[in-house]
Order: sequence, then structure tokens, then C-alpha cells
Amino acid sequence: MERKKIETLKKKMWLERRRRKMYNRAGSIRVIAFAFSCFLFAFLFVAFPATLSFADGGTDVSIHKTLGEGDTPGTPLEGISFEAIPVLDSRASDHDALVAEMKTNPYLHGYQLGTPIKAVSNSQGDALFSRLPDATYLVREIPSRVGDVAYTVISPFLIEVPDMAITRDDGNKSLRVYAKNQPLSIKITPYPSSRVTPGEPVQWDIQANVPAPDVNGSLHTYIVTSKLDSALKYQGVSSVVISDGNSSETLTENIDYIVVFDPNLNTVTIKLTNQGLAKLARMRLSAPQTAVHIKLQSIVDSNVSDEQIIKNTAQLFPDGWADTANVVGAAGTATDVANISVVSQPVVTSPQCPEEGCVCPPTGCTSSAISVILAKTGAYIKEILMCAAILVAIGALFFIVARRKRDNEAQRIQSDRELQIVNEETTEERGDGNAKTQ
Repeated sequence: MERKKIETLKKKMWLERRRRKMYNRAGSIRVIAFAFSCFLFAFLFVAFPATLSFADGGTDVSIHKTLGEGDTPGTPLEGISFEAIPVLDSRASDHDALVAEMKTNPYLHGYQLGTPIKAVSNSQGDALFSRLPDATYLVREIPSRVGDVAYTVISPFLIEVPDMAITRDDGNKSLRVYAKNQPLSIKITPYPSSRVTPGEPVQWDIQANVPAPDVNGSLHTYIVTSKLDSALKYQGVSSVVISDGNSSETLTENIDYIVVFDPNLNTVTIKLTNQGLAKLARMRLSAPQTAVHIKLQSIVDSNVSDEQIIKNTAQLFPDGWADTANVVGAAGTATDVANISVVSQPVVTSPQCPEEGCVCPPTGCTSSAISVILAKTGAYIKEILMCAAILVAIGALFFIVARRKRDNEAQRIQSDRELQIVNEETTEERGDGNAKTQ
């Protein structure tokens, strides 16, 4: 009877240990599932920030497209295609830094971008993006012109929804953007920049931007003219360079461009050949800020009078703006004039900054301590949050597993103690039984 009682008790203890073991195993599985969920959420938060928006119905965004340049709107244009591209990069959270980046990298090369969403303008010139999810978007126009015709596209720009939107009476959000077409421009700068003496050489730096290529990725005309003052003697074109602000390529005369000088009008014409146009189009396709830089050399006539004003007029003739055979004397799409004055005595001028700009000395540039630290570490807020979530999940996992192990050990010791007590009681009962038998 006593043996049966002991066996029953041992069986109960074994079942209890088995139940606790299964409970602990299920608890471990829950802990692992919790840790994995933390990691998955952190990963999605960083990798797909735009998709984690808990927006209601999105924002209706319309882009208004017209003829004209800059702030001068014109006739609404129908059938113009646009695309809104979500900026998924973690750097999109820093609005000011992103806007600054757009000045030299308008297409945000090197940034993580999502799938483009496309829209086409209607007869009122409005291209509608319906229910855009909350995100930062890069908006740009897709070329639509064909051949040697005059046409300007909008400059790429950023929109943030719903931050930039308004809420209508029906509760829906909307945003209307009057897009500015990229103006064509030209600028001429003399060196020395203000005063010269008779017989002194003068360099004229001409910089002009570039229209977007047509649907085939081609440019058909690019001509720059420079009408020199009668007090200047033309000495030649020393270089023609195309640049996107990050890289540049020097063109070769008589291969990429030709130079023609008309002595009767004292006018220089620089015209890109088909080969030069192809190089320029390739660069402009990926960089709207592409520009052409020309250095023109001249000498001030030795017979000019003191305080005489010397003038140089530069003009740009891109696709569709003029008869390429008669640009001399014609009005270009963009014009700039530079003046310098003549003095009889040499003038000491201050050093000029090179074309790429002056670099501030190390002691003259300041920045905040936080920006320096972040720049050196390359850290970003979302990556820090992701690492923190992972560390919390790992810490929770180790803590719970260690606690389970400690509880199991305590339970095992308690079970062994109970079994020892049972065995001692059984031994005592058996001793008492033997004594009675004797």
C-alpha cells in the first residue's frame, strides 16, 4: 500500500515537471516571436518609411503646366506627362538638407527612390495625382517635344504630403502646384571685372544653361554668340567645357564645336556640332543643371580713350529659337551684357576666385558640434531607432530566457527536496513496521 502511494506521488511529480517544461517551452517561443516582431518592425520602419504612413485617404495633387518661363505663365498645355517619385531614403526626413541637395543633384542620384507614379495634363493644363500616400515626392516632367522646336520643361521640385496640402470642406486633402518652367539663361563675366588699361588682355567667361533633350534624348541646335565692342580685338576661344556641377568634359574645337569670327561685326559664333550636341544631351538627360562654359580672349585697343565704357553682348540660340544660318544680329532666347571701363593707369585688382569658387580656410568654416559628429559617424535617426529596437528585443530575450532557467532550477531543487522528504518518510515508516513485527 505504501509502495503504491509512493509510486503515485512520483508519477504526479513527473507530470508536474513535464507540464512546467512544456509551459516554459511555449514561453520561450513567445519570447522569440516577440523579438522577431520587434526586429521586423524596425526593419520595415527604416526600409519602407513611406509605406508605414497611417494616412486615411491620401492627398489629391495637381500640377499646372503652361507655356512661358519662370514666373511668367502662358497658355495651358495638354498631354504633358509628369511623374511623382517617392523619396524612400532615410535622409528625406531632413527637409532642409534635401532642398540643399536638389540644387546640385535635382534628380537625387544616389538616393533610394520608389516606383514613379505618372499623370498627364488635361485641356486645362492640370495633371492630377489621385490619393497620393503620405510621403516626400520628387516631381519632374517627362520630355514630350520632338525635333528642333522651342520648348522648356519644369525644373524638378519636391512636395511633401500631407504637410503642404489643405483640407477641403469634404474632409479630403488637396495640393495644387503651379510649376515653373526652367528658364534659359546666359551670363557673361569679364576678367578683370571692372577697369582695364589700353592694350590689356581681357578674358570673357560665358556660361549658359541647356534645355531638356526631346523624346529621343537629342539636342539639335546650340549656338552662343559674343558681339565684342569696337574697342576690343578678338584673340580666340580658349576653351569650351560642359559641366553638371559635379563632373565636366572639355570639348574639342572642329570636332565638338566650331568657331566663326565675323570681323565686320566684331562678333564670334560658337556652334556645337552633332558630336558635341550628343555629348551635351547625354549629360543634360541626367542633370538639369548642366551648363556650357566658354572662355573668350580679347585685348583692349591701345587707342581707346580714358574712362571709355567697353561692352560685350552674349546671346544663346538653342533648339527652335532661330535660323541657324543667320544668328549674327538676331535676337537670342537669352541675352546678357557685361561692361568694363578703361583707365589710363594700371589698376591693382584683388585676386579673383577661380571658376569653381573660393574655398573657405579651415579656420573660417564653422559648423555645429552635433552636425560634425553626425557627419563623421554617418548616423541617422531612423537607423539609431532600428538598432535600439533590436538591442531591446535581444535584451528582453536574454532576460526572459535567464529568468526561465533560474525558475526551472529552483523548481528542480524543490522537486528533489520533496522527493527526498517522501523517501525519508517512507524509510521511517518501514522502520516502524519492522519494529512492530519484532
